[in-house]
Amino acid sequence: MTAASISAADAANHLPDTPWLVFLRWCLREGRAVPLLVRDGPAGIFRLEPHGTVWALGAIGAADVTRALGDGRSSAEIRADEPAAEAVRAALPDWYESAAVVHDRPPSAPLAYDPSGLKLMESESDRRAVNWLSYRFRSTAFFAYPALPVALCFDGQEVISLATQYAVTERYGEVSIDTVAWRRREGHGFRTAAFLIERGIPVSAAAVWTAEEHNQASLQLADRLGFRPVERFALFRRAAPDALPA
Repeated sequence: MTAASISAADAANHLPDTPWLVFLRWCLREGRAVPLLVRDGPAGIFRLEPHGTVWALGAIGAADVTRALGDGRSSAEIRADEPAAEAVRAALPDWYESAAVVHDRPPSAPLAYDPSGLKLMESESDRRAVNWLSYRFRSTAFFAYPALPVALCFDGQEVISLATQYAVTERYGEVSIDTVAWRRREGHGFRTAAFLIERGIPVSAAAVWTAEEHNQASLQLADRLGFRPVERFALFRRAAPDALPA
């Protein structure tokens, strides 16, 4: 099976619905990612456009990585499971490698949190408040997919934290959060994520959380929210994380 012979939507259906592939499967179905190589197994190489994030999975070789990605300059980062990671290491030996942990949170008892100042983004005024503050947040994922639920934490008229279900599949909804720099470590990220999990994730779905191993704050927050580690993948970049812009 070649990338030319399969549509992005069919490629998404070819992949298993597992936590670490939630974002990839959703992007394929939404036309935001393209298959570069597809094999049974499943195995393949896929790229998110125009961002350049690449997923490599299954039994592929270094030659496959080179054919699909060249020297990798058009790729922002490469996410690879263990079989594919060997091929990426061989094809791109100068890239920095770290590890990421994928968690899930099956539907369970509600979380205890203070709901004051929390709401789902619904009105145009909510959207304007978020757009006005977008430069203050590290992630642009919240603003790229407006159809998915976004939870907002207000202090007066100002949004200080937000959380989104930024990808969904049949069984999972992936969660990401961000808080303005001067209001971190005050518990707002926990409250906003808990509110989103309660109000924005379908009751039959499991929430998914991904964090790099060196990001202890994110790992600890996942634990407080009731997530459990279920999968790992290798993350390759041309520069070490501390050399990348925040």
